Amino acid sequence: MHYNGSDSAAVSASFATHNPVGDMPIVMMIDPKHLFKKIRNNIIKRGFGINSTRLLSHQAGFITWQMWVKAYQWDRAANPSEVSRIHHVLTDEHIWPNNGQKMRNKLVEDVLDKEMLHLFKAYQKAEGRNGDSLNGAIQLLEATSVLIANFTDTRPITSVEDDRLQCNARSLQWFTSWEDAVMSDLQDTANVKRRQLMSQETRFDMKSTILGFESLVCQKQKTHPGTSINAARVNSESVENIFCQQRAISHGANDNSNYKQFMYGMNTIILTADTVNNSRCNTGVAAEPFSFRVQKPINPKK
Repeated sequence: MHYNGSDSAAVSASFATHNPVGDMPIVMMIDPKHLFKKIRNNIIKRGFGINSTRLLSHQAGFITWQMWVKAYQWDRAANPSEVSRIHHVLTDEHIWPNNGQKMRNKLVEDVLDKEMLHLFKAYQKAEGRNGDSLNGAIQLLEATSVLIANFTDTRPITSVEDDRLQCNARSLQWFTSWEDAVMSDLQDTANVKRRQLMSQETRFDMKSTILGFESLVCQKQKTHPGTSINAARVNSESVENIFCQQRAISHGANDNSNYKQFMYGMNTIILTADTVNNSRCNTGVAAEPFSFRVQKPINPKK
């Protein structure tokens, strides 16, 4: 809507767009934790199984969830004592999550962070020559572990020259080069190429998260020099709380309310409930009643 339906225009603008009610541009950024879930889910759904419709294929090798399963099982077999395990926090919930467990952020981060990367490298060494089959997964973990470390870092970012932004950009470059290599293969059809990559939505959301966050830092330094941004506190939970309250308090089962219903519901929510999540990963200020005027009538007469 903000970029005339063009993904390339959004990327070119680093996901920043005009703000009609303020000087600071609006940044369209996907919640990093949602991105990590999408990456993990893409890996779980892809593989050699009967129900798998895709097989993630990188230049360095295939990437399947079975590799995570085998690395986990090898760690438990090689190190029976819990304190001696390479990745000691891993449990069956991490490797075989149910629908509810798939929503837990910590379980996602634990299978894509630097500890999992360390486990994969140890498992690869133990496998000897057969360990080369893990090269693709290890390269993916090298990229995701950097993103998780930086987006869960509580240290403030005070400059666009912060090295963490450069590390995020290099991780994005790895995913982009993977996509470019697959798409440039003249021997495969478009459908075959699509099956070798993560979903188009996930690839786009990754650009939104990384480029959008960098754009947010740049814009904030321009409008509020000397201030900082804490990457670990950047999320969409407060907005999600509003949507949940809209459905639960004002509209019940109606999850497709119109403008007028949403406007009245918004004032009800602000007057009766707190829209700011008080958990450790959120911060915010009190909200004011929703007020917005449109030039055209809401219900025009025929």
